Amino acid sequence: MAVTRRVSVSVIAADVEIGGSIKAAGELHIDGTVKGDITAAAVTVGAGGTVEGHISADNVLVAGTVQGGIEAKELSLTRSARVRGKIRSDVMTADIGAVVELEPPTAPTTT
Repeated sequence: MAVTRRVSVSVIAADVEIGGSIKAAGELHIDGTVKGDITAAAVTVGAGGTVEGHISADNVLVAGTVQGGIEAKELSLTRSARVRGKIRSDVMTADIGAVVELEPPTAPTTT
């Protein structure tokens, strides 16, 4: 008999605000506000969701607002997405209407 492993999905509802970092082994869906860094297998920022911090995940879907940065293998931005910060992704798709304000890379300092 084959064992099926289910991936958990954690939801941060629209009326919830979290201050601090979040680590999740499964998927995280954000409709509320997170002020802190997020590490998860997959992250979805819903149309009403806001993240003020860095997101690190294999798959990231943004329909809301991210102020910080995103590091993902696959990044998708819907037309309602608003992203400000640094983006590092192997594959990125953006719908027409998505707004991205990239921070320029910083030069390494020498001593």
